[in-house]
Amino acid sequence: MPTSHARTRRPIVLLLLAIGCGGSPDAPAEGTVTDSAGVALVSAPAADRALPWALEEIDLIGGADSGAEAFTRASRDLVMTDGRDRIAVYDRDASQVRVFDGAGEALHALGGPGGGPGEIGFGFGLFDVGPGRVAVFDFAKNALLTWSLEGELLSEGPLGLPGGAWDRGRLVGDTLLVSRTDVDSTRTLTELVRMAPADTQVIMAVESPPRQMAQMGCFAAQIPPMFAPGVAWAAHDDRVAVLRQDRYVVDLYRAGRLERSIRRDIVGRETTPADADSLYPEGMKVSFGGQGGGCTVEASKVAEAVGMADRLPVLRDVAFGPEGSIWVQRYGFPGSEPVTDVFDATGRYLGTDHGHGLPLGALSNGRVLFAAADTSTGVTRIGIHAMPELADRP
Repeated sequence: MPTSHARTRRPIVLLLLAIGCGGSPDAPAEGTVTDSAGVALVSAPAADRALPWALEEIDLIGGADSGAEAFTRASRDLVMTDGRDRIAVYDRDASQVRVFDGAGEALHALGGPGGGPGEIGFGFGLFDVGPGRVAVFDFAKNALLTWSLEGELLSEGPLGLPGGAWDRGRLVGDTLLVSRTDVDSTRTLTELVRMAPADTQVIMAVESPPRQMAQMGCFAAQIPPMFAPGVAWAAHDDRVAVLRQDRYVVDLYRAGRLERSIRRDIVGRETTPADADSLYPEGMKVSFGGQGGGCTVEASKVAEAVGMADRLPVLRDVAFGPEGSIWVQRYGFPGSEPVTDVFDATGRYLGTDHGHGLPLGALSNGRVLFAAADTSTGVTRIGIHAMPELADRP
């Protein structure tokens, strides 16, 4: 259960890393750039190099028993910053968007549970709709609710999403980016779709074996093979970073056109039966119906029912950090320390970070947000970290 807390600001310590413009003399950016049909190919070294970080939390938000900080989950789908030193957090339990200033102080809440104007029946998460605004897609209304971060409800209406199951979305002007999954008896297709007024473009597609109808314990469902690869992506201004999880390739698009591709010679190892236990160390838990309904299925039985991919994924996810830097999180089992490669805005390798994962957003004066998970309580808060090297720039 979350507990009450008093937020304390910790001393800032020096971080010796210049992210946006090529790094410091002690940590030069690395990579060989070649050109292929107008696409810059950036080959980073296969061996990791540690980032010379001395990075420390200066504040924590969330996990309180009540009030604006009562949210208990913080992830890329639930947290965003707007470029004006404001933090938006979607609290699924309260069906509200909590807005904080750059010092972590609560400003106001948007929305609330219900079916009326500006109310949320079954919200998915935050939709990135540009600076100064925030949106939540409400499945109950099949509508996108958009507010200004000052608290005004700006619009509420349909979004025109493609068919299939979809997740993360970004709306830039009249162009929509959304990832979707389509399943039939022959395959599972995961796509990143760019929907502009003039055309609809599939930026990347990954096809994997069909999902199997599995009868396990208290439920039956179509489940993909364990470790089946998918598509992960992030957007920043007019740039989109896209990756397939089964190889170390990160493609960078601008306005729908591939401009740059980052490569590292890192491959996933072959899967073994023990990997199922590592993925579900306490079994696969299924909850439904409320009041504790559900069951737990042994990992070995899940693997037997749905199968496994031949190899473990290489990559998990990608995000943009301060000054357009690119953060690529490698695949790891639940509970393992996050391993994240950091590249500058041109795709040059800066080094590998252990422990912080992907940034949730950035604030002024070189501050960056990361998820701060408490494994003993299951609560994930927002940790604000200082990056003085960025803060010192004019």
